[in-house]
Amino acid sequence: MSTEPAADYVRPVTAAFPIAPSRKRVGGFELHRPTSLDSLCRLWEQTAVTSVIHAGGIDLVSRMKRGERIASMIAIDRIPELSAIVVTADLIRIGAAVRHREIETNRLLLEALPEFCGYVAGLGNIRIRMQGTIGGNLMAGQPAYEMSALLAVLDARLTFLEPGSCQRRILPVREWLTQGDRFNRQKLLMWIEIPRRARRLIWTRDFRPNLTFVMGAEFSGSQLRGISAIAGSATETPVADFMLGASEDELAAVTASWRVGLPEIVTPFGPSVGYWKQVLPTVFQRLLHRILP
Repeated sequence: MSTEPAADYVRPVTAAFPIAPSRKRVGGFELHRPTSLDSLCRLWEQTAVTSVIHAGGIDLVSRMKRGERIASMIAIDRIPELSAIVVTADLIRIGAAVRHREIETNRLLLEALPEFCGYVAGLGNIRIRMQGTIGGNLMAGQPAYEMSALLAVLDARLTFLEPGSCQRRILPVREWLTQGDRFNRQKLLMWIEIPRRARRLIWTRDFRPNLTFVMGAEFSGSQLRGISAIAGSATETPVADFMLGASEDELAAVTASWRVGLPEIVTPFGPSVGYWKQVLPTVFQRLLHRILP
């Protein structure tokens, strides 16, 4: 068995045999495997228009099996900064090429934000988590993918590499979710940063694959500072996001405020707008009961 060189390289990949009769052949393409941010920058400047990014590859390979033609592919899994988890006193940084299983089991993350690891442990099945990456979950634009709602509650920021200039652009997840072209393939996500603050997280996946409901309570010592609640999916902007002071005696008032701010929700499958208007406030109040100290 041959081993691949550690240095940057590019090689042509010839057409593969059919995976199954129902699949088309995967056509030939040029494969690039940079091993540093500098080489990635140079490559991205030259090929951003024609290249696609490969990290875990679950969605990309599926598209190729269905017949999509790829001229050039950039695999980013050999770049240390994009495959690393860094935890400091103030910040958590997760590279776009970090696989879900690494997040689920990482010792530093389990100590710093165990609920985040628990949320990721519920994504798909073990095969998906062993292969899929956090960057792929965000950038694939699949309705049932669930990282965006959690990261929005956590006030996470995304760092992108701009094509043509190699400048870095930082966007809060909430702002990124309002962009109509957020799944544009000319966007290269580098990493995700989560500020470390005292908070609790809770969620329900009862409505998959339509949307995921995530709630976060932020504290200053033992004092509750506010509640942030988001119901959304990968293809929809989160449908509600409010910071509200709350206590056990204010549950009804807080729920009423959340209901008033709840916009119309159009989900990819099944339930109507009216259904969500009736159901989500009840779910909100139940989670609020569970998350308050």
